[in-house]
Amino acid sequence: MHRPEMRSIAVLLGLWLVSGAVNAQVQGPALQTAGAATTSLPGLRAQIKLTPTDRARIKSTMDRANTLAQANRIVEAEELYWSVVIEQRRAGEYPGEALRQLAKLYFLAGSSYATANLLSELAESASEFGDPQEQLRALFEAALLYQQLGRGDRVAQCVERLLPLLKSPAIPDSVRLEIASRVLGR
Repeated sequence: MHRPEMRSIAVLLGLWLVSGAVNAQVQGPALQTAGAATTSLPGLRAQIKLTPTDRARIKSTMDRANTLAQANRIVEAEELYWSVVIEQRRAGEYPGEALRQLAKLYFLAGSSYATANLLSELAESASEFGDPQEQLRALFEAALLYQQLGRGDRVAQCVERLLPLLKSPAIPDSVRLEIASRVLGR
């Protein structure tokens, strides 16, 4: 059964998504770009450089934040996730995992607007660091939340940004099919 919030997204994405996903399934995988970069843009000067010790500490902080989130200690988990985001940004590193975890945390806490805004922020970061799959997923999920919140203007902005990604050879057919199935509510 189709959910009402999905129908508008399906209309905005257009029928080409469905036909393109079916064609992709029949024709096989699209050409994928090798080595989607997770490095900073040229010219971006990192203020600090993360050492192996820093990376281990960040991983430990993420693990601790995940444990706190599972224990429903939301405020403490949120603080740790944000500390990772801030440190990674200062170092010119991609904070995708921490942003994704924050979005999950906000969603589970019932904060739809904060989740949608954070997903938009994640999409920007994913774009900056060359992660088109994460950018596509984040934009799609943000569009769904903005639609539930009655923010058609924000839905349109997200859809405008995600349509070119659906045509990108950097997006595997499996991801296109995932989005198509979510649009169709299957």
